[in-house]
Amino acid sequence: MTTAATIEPTAGRRAATRATPDAILCDGGAMAPVALDASLRQLHGYWRTLSPRGLPPQRSALDPFEIRELLPRILLLQVVEDGEDFEYRIAGQEVENATGRSLRGLRLTDVAGRRGRDRVLDDYRRVALEGRPHFRRDRLEGGVRPMGFQRLILPLHTGKAVTHIVGAMVFDGTC
Repeated sequence: MTTAATIEPTAGRRAATRATPDAILCDGGAMAPVALDASLRQLHGYWRTLSPRGLPPQRSALDPFEIRELLPRILLLQVVEDGEDFEYRIAGQEVENATGRSLRGLRLTDVAGRRGRDRVLDDYRRVALEGRPHFRRDRLEGGVRPMGFQRLILPLHTGKAVTHIVGAMVFDGTC
């Protein structure tokens, strides 16, 4: 089962309904709780502390030492081609083990499986365009073996535009 949602900002933007850090705005517009993995909750909480006004934090505010226990699950992608594609700058060891290859320097369009490519690109493009977090629970098909995962991706900027996306993936081996 695929679950995709955007986590509503809790400050800085007007929202029809206030969300908690573990609430999501589903594609249909309804608020629903998300059973985020503890690592994803930790990353989201850290991201929120970097910019208390509710806007995406600056890329320079991200300190890997502060989230060192999450590094095996971390993703950092740079927005390229005006948001049409994304280049892996960092991919943690658990992510690379699950995909079966080194991702650094590769483009998302080269890595995403054919069946899920549009869905994955839409998630990242939405984060880059809207500047809001996005959560997905899905199935990884193109890795070492099929397995379920949870992914949280969060925008970062260097000025007025989102230039990077930081995230984390947690794999559960099922789905």
